[in-house]
Amino acid sequence: DSLTGLPNRLLLSERFHQVLAEFNEAHSPIPVLYLDISQFRRVNSTLGYELGDYLLKTMAERLKAFVGSRNSVVRLGDDEFAIILGTMGAELSEVEDIQPAIARVAQNLLWAISQPFTVQDRTVFLTGCLGIAVYPKDGSDIDTLIRHADIAMHEAKSQGNSQFKLYHPITKITSDQLALEADLRYALKRSEFQVYYQPQINLKTKAITGAEALLRWRHPQRGMISPAEFIPLAESTGLIVPIGAWVLQTACQQAKLWQAEGFDNLQIAVNLSAHQFGQPKLCEAITRTLQRTGLNPALLDLELTESALVQDVDSAILTLKQLRSLSIRVSVDDFGTGYSSLSYLQRFPFNTLKIDRTFVKSISQDAKNGAITTAIIQMAHQLQLQVIAEGVETQAELDFLSQHGCDLAQGYLFSPPVSAEAFTELLHRQALNFSK
Repeated sequence: DSLTGLPNRLLLSERFHQVLAEFNEAHSPIPVLYLDISQFRRVNSTLGYELGDYLLKTMAERLKAFVGSRNSVVRLGDDEFAIILGTMGAELSEVEDIQPAIARVAQNLLWAISQPFTVQDRTVFLTGCLGIAVYPKDGSDIDTLIRHADIAMHEAKSQGNSQFKLYHPITKITSDQLALEADLRYALKRSEFQVYYQPQINLKTKAITGAEALLRWRHPQRGMISPAEFIPLAESTGLIVPIGAWVLQTACQQAKLWQAEGFDNLQIAVNLSAHQFGQPKLCEAITRTLQRTGLNPALLDLELTESALVQDVDSAILTLKQLRSLSIRVSVDDFGTGYSSLSYLQRFPFNTLKIDRTFVKSISQDAKNGAITTAIIQMAHQLQLQVIAEGVETQAELDFLSQHGCDLAQGYLFSPPVSAEAFTELLHRQALNFSK
């Protein structure tokens, strides 16, 4: 490969046979890894192709250092690599269950990839997804192994950043999945999407002070499809960008309607995907949406996951500052499940930190979760951040959060996500109760 100096796809078969000749005398298993660098196109569009090429070369060096000289790294395409681990296969020949050992290697490799790169005084973070096929169990030739590792990689990719999957025949892309992707491409035009709203409760006043907008898909044949099923598909196809723009428009319109009914200060929270956050002229697009709907920017709260922010830290900070300059609020979602570096909280201009359900669950019985949640609340308040706990389902969880100073909460204890009409009823019912 002219850019990285790695073998290219044409040399893949040759490298595989070299590994077989050296390490397969005892018919030992040989893992073949398919690595996809997540959202590298966004890096190119943000930093430019020259710096993108530099990052690829640096990534290639990092991969070579990780696998060692006796294993092979091959560049398959723009941001995709194959890794053939012959030395590991020799070590695994004496291991009865090789999956835990392969999993450890995959986790270590993903960790190595995620370490920061420095590019012209910028800090850039990359993540990847891995699919793994093992010779000879998953294929006797390199074409079959790569195809199966590719299938496993896409399965991993559908579950988020920094994931890995070992190939299994059941991970094959089914005709149902292909049909679902085709239907997803037309769902927006056919008005099959709906926005549901989950109330956010002020724990001091017990009042509904906000709503999180959540996307739902009512399929004409399959009924309501779980977001866990179609959101990763929308992400991987890029459809999340137009769909996300529609959600933002719809949520802002609805918030304006609630204003007209007298609920003037209701915050509306909308999730921004990493794809959306990386779009050029994001702030201009959001400004146009606010102008069209007439919603006060101060009532819009954009929720971003940690992984969406660390692709290019400097660009992310600039975008967040632009959003804040428009009076738009910004929340970091699912805090504690991603990078969670304290330096990010200092550098990124957030308003709100959302504690992930993972820590909220059973906080009253689980001492570790309770300690972590308490520490997050105290730390956030020291940084002048508002705290909201998501996924609150029991009175014991609510009592714990209230006692430890959490500001807001949402979850099934209060209400599941509901239609705009049902949410309006909740608001009127609350207004009636408060007036008594």
